[in-house]
Amino acid sequence: GELMAKVEARLTSPAPTNLLDVATDAPIAVLGRASPPPDAATVAALDGMMSGPPSTPEDRAAWPVALPRDPVVRATLADDKLVAVFASEDDCRVWVHKMTREVFDGDGDGLLWTKNIEWDEPTIPVTLARVVDCVLERAAVADGSGGLVLAPGAADDVKPREYRVGEEARSAWLARSVARLRGAVRYRTADPNSLEDEDAEVTEWDEIDVTNDKLARLMREGCAEAE
Repeated sequence: GELMAKVEARLTSPAPTNLLDVATDAPIAVLGRASPPPDAATVAALDGMMSGPPSTPEDRAAWPVALPRDPVVRATLADDKLVAVFASEDDCRVWVHKMTREVFDGDGDGLLWTKNIEWDEPTIPVTLARVVDCVLERAAVADGSGGLVLAPGAADDVKPREYRVGEEARSAWLARSVARLRGAVRYRTADPNSLEDEDAEVTEWDEIDVTNDKLARLMREGCAEAE
């Protein structure tokens, strides 16, 4: 759709002028810019989810680099830029693997705009990039409990947002994407180009009341039914 085309164009195009002008020696990825920038509480909520849920021993065995703990990455503002700051380049490598192979396994991805990172293949899953876009556009705000919800007044249009999920409200998609980042639900995104995924049973997610404190349980039950 139009939003997906917008995200993919941003991910594959050259970095805009001055985007990487961030005064730091740390390994970073510039996720985007916005004026005015998102509020501090929303950035803090995104920051709290950036590393994803704790990886399992089985997940860790597949990491491209051995780390003694989960990758350390912080989301912060640098003027009008939203920046992901990594503890090291190895943390960046493992974070990319974790996001693309664990949290958003099967999702499409695009290149990140990075600085102080020699590795030339850092990527971000399309779903995570769209969540970041919602933050930058102030369409997503902190929910007061460490998550993100659709901002008051933001468009909550209903349309397909994920392959084989069906039409859903933007708020429901955001709630599910946040639940994946927080580890409340885990599943493999269906790939429209995969014959294996074509025959897989994927949950047709119902619209979910994002104010429901039983969201995580409902999503886990949905995944169990899909399996």
